[in-house]
This record gives sequence, C-alpha cells and structure tokens, in this order.
Amino acid sequence: MQMSFWDTEPAKPEFIFENEKKKLIDNMNYLMTMSVEEQTLYKKWVELQEESMIRDKSTMAALYDVQWKPTDINNKELTIQ
Repeated sequence: MQMSFWDTEPAKPEFIFENEKKKLIDNMNYLMTMSVEEQTLYKKWVELQEESMIRDKSTMAALYDVQWKPTDINNKELTIQ
C-alpha cells in the first residue's frame, strides 16, 4: 500500500471547550492570588520557557554583553554619546 502526502498529516488535537474553559478559569484564579509584581515575573518566566526563547538564549546572552550600560546618568554629554 502506497501512502500519499495527505496520509501523513499529524492528527490535530481535539478541542474540548469545557476543559479549555476550566484551564482558563483556573489560570485566572491563580493569577488573581498574586500581586502585580508577582504576575509580571510569572508571565515573563512562562514566556522564557517557550521553545523559541530557549533556543535563542545564547543569542540573548551575547546581546546582553554588548548592550549599553550607563556609567554616570548625571553626565549629560557622556549619556548622549
């Protein structure tokens, strides 16, 4: 039996509305228990766990090393330069 291209398509995950609704409500309730600072930190942590962010960590580390860092913010000429 010969397989065609369309036979190899991966199965799409089934969307079950009630399950997804419960996950959303649970997540919102979890976020409501946090302060704004904790929410911000948590959301940033979740973002950094994404596959694309993990893959690009070495690039981000290299850019971090070359970013501008103020030496004397009160020195207008040095800051502008």
